[in-house]
Amino acid sequence: MKNLKEHFWFTFFDENPDSDDVADDIRNIGAINRFTRPDWSLVLTPYEFMDKDVNDYNKSFNQLLEIIKNLPELLFKGDFKQFSHKVGFYDETLQSFFADYARLNLDTITPCRWDLINTQDGLKILELNTGGALGGFAYEEVQKIYDETLDKENTKEPSLNVIETWDNPFTEISLFIQNKLAKLNNPLLLVVDDESIYKDSPLIANSVALTLSKTLKRDVNAITHTQLKTVLDEHTGDILCFEVFGAIDLVRAKESYQTYLNGVETKRIYPIIDLLSELFMSKAILALLKQEATLTQLEPYQVKVINELIPDSVFLKENKEAQQYQQKLNANDWVLKPAIGYGGQGVVCQWEMSNTHWQEQVKTCLETKDTLFILQKRVISTKVNLIAMTAQGHFIESDKPCVLGVFNVNGVFGGGTVRQSLSGEGVINASKNAAVGVIRRRLN
Repeated sequence: MKNLKEHFWFTFFDENPDSDDVADDIRNIGAINRFTRPDWSLVLTPYEFMDKDVNDYNKSFNQLLEIIKNLPELLFKGDFKQFSHKVGFYDETLQSFFADYARLNLDTITPCRWDLINTQDGLKILELNTGGALGGFAYEEVQKIYDETLDKENTKEPSLNVIETWDNPFTEISLFIQNKLAKLNNPLLLVVDDESIYKDSPLIANSVALTLSKTLKRDVNAITHTQLKTVLDEHTGDILCFEVFGAIDLVRAKESYQTYLNGVETKRIYPIIDLLSELFMSKAILALLKQEATLTQLEPYQVKVINELIPDSVFLKENKEAQQYQQKLNANDWVLKPAIGYGGQGVVCQWEMSNTHWQEQVKTCLETKDTLFILQKRVISTKVNLIAMTAQGHFIESDKPCVLGVFNVNGVFGGGTVRQSLSGEGVINASKNAAVGVIRRRLN
């Protein structure tokens, strides 16, 4: 028999006659607020962090981000061109952009989403995602459904006394924006995305605009970068820009971004998101942090954080023994990842293929000249029973692996999301049939 208090949400969605209605509300509200899509599966039972653990986790994340941001200075004497090449950005124009941008020293923020797996040895980092295009921001209205449901059940059964809260990444983002707005002349706040990306998938830009509008209680529109010139011509005042686009987008179409670049230079446009974010997202940084040459230059507490949070990671190309190294270990031990990429693209899991196919994949990557790859040791997720609802409305109980997307903004813990594989595949995201849900904080 499950402890009702400890397993409240599992028991609710497993047994409570109201659970169907609550699940429908989560689906509908999630889609309206662009947290999810109607064709996605949902994790109905929130993943819960104990309140006492949150501060420790967040302290470690902050320490690690500080180490990462200091790597160009620590290892390359501030040379961002060398650093960006080292972590997989081979385009010289992009390297120059990072170097020039770093010298501007702009007043911006770096929203983070740490993608983690919970293991028997604690949380392990799969990758760091940073910038304005992070998925899973807009879950406030979904969390309110859980709040209302919990209040109702606590009222019906006072002895239950389940106390929870949740954290919102937009709390800190909004505070930063409010402080910026107060210093500007007749400011207009815009969410700006790359034109080609927005036309293909406007979900993130629109969800950010909607959430900022609700949080700040002001009009916030999402536009493409090519619309900035018209806005500048028509608006008599400053523009505060929440960048959903990244440095790669800008360099790829630099001429069409000239309005943005000139606006920043002349102080007509004030940026919110640090465009170095994309640089610090390189998965090669995890391998760089694990190198002995890096560890020997760090303080003991920094080495401890790295060793506790980051699984074994190596550069595929630079480590001549990497191919032989992985052959010596047991099967199912490695994940092959391109240093630059999103949404699980190009990620190969050793345990999902024959050894012959795996060796072919490694050989191909070793011969690839324009892409840097890393090998990362597989981490085994602790099993957590969650209840999901498929896009067709079927309830499924699963203990398949979960990835936690934990937000951190300006050093402040911002809650997060959970993705659970419903198929058992190694790459866990919504496009590969993973269910998506929220993280809550248990206070008792």
